[in-house]
Amino acid sequence: MQTMKKLFVLAIAGWLLGSGCATRTVTEDQRAIVPPPEPRQAQVGMTREEIESIYGRPARVFLRPNGETWHYDNAGMAWIPFNFGFRYRQSNFVFDQTGHLQTFRIDQ
Repeated sequence: MQTMKKLFVLAIAGWLLGSGCATRTVTEDQRAIVPPPEPRQAQVGMTREEIESIYGRPARVFLRPNGETWHYDNAGMAWIPFNFGFRYRQSNFVFDQTGHLQTFRIDQ
């Protein structure tokens, strides 16, 4: 019984010391500067690389003399058995010759 009491007291002391010693104060100078998160939605003026990092590789790319259009859709999901809630969605992104987004349309 004595051994059990000692173990209990040691466990409580260890818990109290462990939780109290692990804290430290962080001053303003020690805080890391965190850049703002990258936007996760398309915005006019973004580059092709930025759009690809958000939406992945396009299903189809249409080249034009004044730029290119990227097309995304979910047509492959129509073939999933018992997918009764399927609704076709598509997105188009139009880039100029410099590779910057001019216009876009995203179905919701």
